[in-house]
Amino acid sequence: MESTPHHATTLVIGSGVAADGSLAVDTADIQGEHCMRCWLDGAADAPTPTPCALAQGHPLTVGTLVQPLPSPRWHRIPARTAVVLVEAGGLAVVWFWSLGPVELGRTTHTVEAAEVAPMASTLANLPRPALTALHAAIARDPNAPAVAHLARKVADILS
Repeated sequence: MESTPHHATTLVIGSGVAADGSLAVDTADIQGEHCMRCWLDGAADAPTPTPCALAQGHPLTVGTLVQPLPSPRWHRIPARTAVVLVEAGGLAVVWFWSLGPVELGRTTHTVEAAEVAPMASTLANLPRPALTALHAAIARDPNAPAVAHLARKVADILS
């Protein structure tokens, strides 16, 4: 992932149970990104890695990966990571692609920049299985115009 002299950003990917009952990586469940150096330099009893703030001030442009900041309105969204579909000044439309096709109010939400945290990781930094899953979600989406700009970005990365 993206690094600076002080930070080494690492995506934290979730896990699930495979059909055979074994543990499997769930690339649709990007739980966050953390600076492993910050975590390793911290207290020995640190319960979780320290979130990395590399992307603060990053503009919300199409294809930016974001995570919702704590807010009462997010209690109903089980996904942790979304991608910006449309940007307009201080507002953006974000899609929690692991929850299904674009559907306003369920998988897609209009947010203010202060309601989400842009990730330092980009679409190009996603593990190949996660990018392939996003590409498949775009291809299956019945609302092609809503995902057209994102589709071009993902196709360029995959080619």
